[in-house]
Amino acid sequence: MASVHETAYPRLKRNPSNEDLSAIYTPTQEELALAKHLTRSAQTQLGFLVSLKTYQRLGYAIKTSDAPTTAVRHIATLAGLRGFQPDLATYDRSKAHQRHLRVIRSYLQITKYGPQASAVVHESMEKAALTKHELPDLINVAIEELVRHRFELPAFYTLDQAAREVRKAVATKQYEQVSQTLKRTERVKLNRLFVSASLVEKSLWNRLKEDPGKPLLSRLQEWIERLEWLADLQIPNSGLQDIPAVKIKALAAEAQSLDAARMKEMSDAKRYTLALALLSSQYANTLDDLAEMFIKRVRQLHHKGAEALSDYRRRTQARTDELIDIFLHVLLAYDSEGRITTRFKSMKIVIGNDPQQLIDDCQEHLAYVGNNYFSFLTRFYRAHRAVFFRLLEQLPLCSSTQDQSLINAVEFIKAHRSKRSKWVPMTQIVNQGSPDEAVVPMLDLSWVPNKWRSLIMDSQQTPPTKVHRLYFELCVFSHISLELQSGDLYIPGSNEFGDYYSQLISWEEYQDSAEEYGKMINLPTEGKAFVQEMKHRLREAAKTADQAFPTNAHLSFKKDRLVIHKRQRQLPEGLAEVKALIERKIKPVSILDVLCDTEKWLNWTQCFGPLSGFDAKITDPVERYIATTFCFGCNIGTSQLERSLPGTNRRQISWIHHRHISEENIQQAITEIIDSYNRFSLPKVWGSGKQASVDGTKWDMYEQNLLAEYHIRYGGYGGIGYYHISDTYIALFSHFIPCGVWEAIYILDGLLKNTSEIQPDTIHGDTQSQSCTVFALAFLLGITLMPRIRGWQSLAFYRPSRGTRYKHLDSLFTEVTDWDLIETHLPDMLRVALSIKEGKVQASTLLRKLGTNSRKNKLFQAFHELGGVLRTIFLLQYINDPQMQETIHAETNKCESFNRFIKWLAFGGENQVLSSNNRAELRKRIKYNHLVANCLIFYNVSEMSRILNEEAQNGRMFDAEVLALLSPYWMDHLNRFGLFFLDQQRNPPPINFDIPIALKEQEAEPILV
Repeated sequence: MASVHETAYPRLKRNPSNEDLSAIYTPTQEELALAKHLTRSAQTQLGFLVSLKTYQRLGYAIKTSDAPTTAVRHIATLAGLRGFQPDLATYDRSKAHQRHLRVIRSYLQITKYGPQASAVVHESMEKAALTKHELPDLINVAIEELVRHRFELPAFYTLDQAAREVRKAVATKQYEQVSQTLKRTERVKLNRLFVSASLVEKSLWNRLKEDPGKPLLSRLQEWIERLEWLADLQIPNSGLQDIPAVKIKALAAEAQSLDAARMKEMSDAKRYTLALALLSSQYANTLDDLAEMFIKRVRQLHHKGAEALSDYRRRTQARTDELIDIFLHVLLAYDSEGRITTRFKSMKIVIGNDPQQLIDDCQEHLAYVGNNYFSFLTRFYRAHRAVFFRLLEQLPLCSSTQDQSLINAVEFIKAHRSKRSKWVPMTQIVNQGSPDEAVVPMLDLSWVPNKWRSLIMDSQQTPPTKVHRLYFELCVFSHISLELQSGDLYIPGSNEFGDYYSQLISWEEYQDSAEEYGKMINLPTEGKAFVQEMKHRLREAAKTADQAFPTNAHLSFKKDRLVIHKRQRQLPEGLAEVKALIERKIKPVSILDVLCDTEKWLNWTQCFGPLSGFDAKITDPVERYIATTFCFGCNIGTSQLERSLPGTNRRQISWIHHRHISEENIQQAITEIIDSYNRFSLPKVWGSGKQASVDGTKWDMYEQNLLAEYHIRYGGYGGIGYYHISDTYIALFSHFIPCGVWEAIYILDGLLKNTSEIQPDTIHGDTQSQSCTVFALAFLLGITLMPRIRGWQSLAFYRPSRGTRYKHLDSLFTEVTDWDLIETHLPDMLRVALSIKEGKVQASTLLRKLGTNSRKNKLFQAFHELGGVLRTIFLLQYINDPQMQETIHAETNKCESFNRFIKWLAFGGENQVLSSNNRAELRKRIKYNHLVANCLIFYNVSEMSRILNEEAQNGRMFDAEVLALLSPYWMDHLNRFGLFFLDQQRNPPPINFDIPIALKEQEAEPILV
């Protein structure tokens, strides 16, 4: 069943604000007059007014006794109904209530839900189901149509059931349409996927679901063969092209959860459609994997080259010292007194009889100036060359800009792949034999960096007529890697490395929504006005910080470096006493009991269920879902859980994990818990919910997958669990990302994907959570970025103009803003922001592209320039505001505390290692752990609230400043390992040391003479 909070189905807030009371629950004079005319008693008058105002808000009737108490009081006060105890439950059961509802519908001109409204629901859902797959999307469309036709909304269950029926009917029709397009030979090809040659041999369906593993060269070769295999299995014009991408994704996810046996049991039409969807999805994923593996192999090549340079310098340090010593004595001889001939003789003595050797040694040393290790790459490249060229044959690379120079270079090295000569000519004669005969270059090499030029081109020829074959190939492959990351090159059909420009909203859509979006984020969308606004903000921030500097006791220059002096914060009295009180009164409990209690309170397991409509429901689902969550959320493992928890079966737990619980389901359960947590009063003492912090923590894992990378700071292979934590301490969202990426790429995804009632608009993090590009994109999305940056003094501060100077802080400003660049590309930047808001593309996808420096990409340069201005404004405010500094420090500390909390919960497994090499599985494990953590946070807050309430009942009051320093990450009362019993009455059987062991008789070995 779809969750209500995922849809637009209207609900009442349990604790409406004063603004809500005024806007929603205030009856007009006409409504008050109508109530007096229809009713005779104060009880029924109040009941009528509550029914009317809630019906107006919701579009359907509810029990008036379920209305918020504060709203009922507000209505009673305005209606002058005092001096009696409201009994709305009695009113709900009365005939007057039903009669009043008919009057309310007539007054509001709303038709009661019936067959006509049901037809509208089904018709609107059928149209939507052709392009949408998720139940909440279908329900939202139906709600919109019902409101437009002024029909009463039915119970949510009715809409959910209708959405399920319609989706199933539309899906069945689509299955038949796809099946009818297939030829007999194509059906045979698909059916072969589910056949095993023997009982022990896996089917091709299993091979289709494989993950690439560690990016070894041999694995890259295997994955190229896999792409060829998948390309042969693709069926063009299969009818799948008429199905929207979102539905294909859902079909592929369903197919992924089914084994070959279950696929063979379903109808032919559905089997073919699911198989085609998974084939299409896996082909795109394989393109992604190949690009990712290629990038990592190239990165490793360069890493080995850098290591080789370091090793070379260590080995030749003595010779370098000799050269410097010779040069010193040459200078001393030159600078000595005497005639020129005498000095030259002295210099010659120093140089010796073989000056050419010294020249060669110096040139060899100069070849590596500026850490240029490129000349060492060829020794490592030779083993990769054949595989890289085979990859080029399979990957259809395209340029996302008009610049085709790298694409031409790719074609050039492919054409000369079989050449064995060291140098390859790069010029050709045109118009040969005519007066216009000329020698022209075959390639535009303006893109080649200076570090490569000295190796690629013959320095004695100007302009160059030939290129060094191996070095040029290396240069081209290195730039393919860089431009795939920046988006200047793309792979058609790929997900992560596709053309991101094509995923943006159209310019027509941008023109239609830009002005309204500007009003929403309170920013001008016209270039000149936007630049003027940014100039004003930058000038004001710089002026304020500069003028406040002389009186700012927490800021000073030390050795020409600006330093912030930290304030010592005094802890309020009574904090230790309150902590001791909670620690004494909080009830000991096991993690499994917490999961059971929160499930009974919140019913969060309702989010789980069969991922495929083909799977049947299970018996005792709640118990099994809790056991599965405990198993993977605490990293225990199915075998260990079977031994530790009576009544569980490891195969059963694994089956539920794969067939009933997805990453999306777990996030839905997490959201249910967050929304319920938000109803407590205590978390509102800790924060408003408008701020969040982000941080990552390393999880150890197996090495045989693309996510695993060696983490320099922590050591060892692993991935990063990246969490968005509300200022109320609850975890909103989680990711699992590679160690090697800049964490800031994922900072916005968590906020944009968060569908809970807690919606932060300010985000904090550490140095890894920021960059100029992130500052700019967050700003255009209406999100305020306020990170804690280590070494902020070394960052570039931007001046409003070249001539602007400041009395005290002028030395901070090292850059001048290019306002023309920002003004020119503002529409492009806003188009990106709107595309993210519309869900066309993920923020992390664009930040990954825009976070890579590109000479071609003006959009990256514009984002970087705007981000530089915004980061300067933030830093100027930060150094000038000690309260801001404390807030940022406190919020980021919450995230670090959460990291310790979740690692403590993952007590199972050997050394807390995530024991899987499947990337989807690893991401799912992080979600399970997040779910368990949120259940415990919810339970702890309920216990803390109980304890504080008991004290309040005894007349004890608490200072808000004291409660604000509490945390729900209590662990001492939690029993992670269950209960053990010491049984001294146990009588083991007697020990027998002489018990015989049957050994197989061995033939006597022949004696060699």
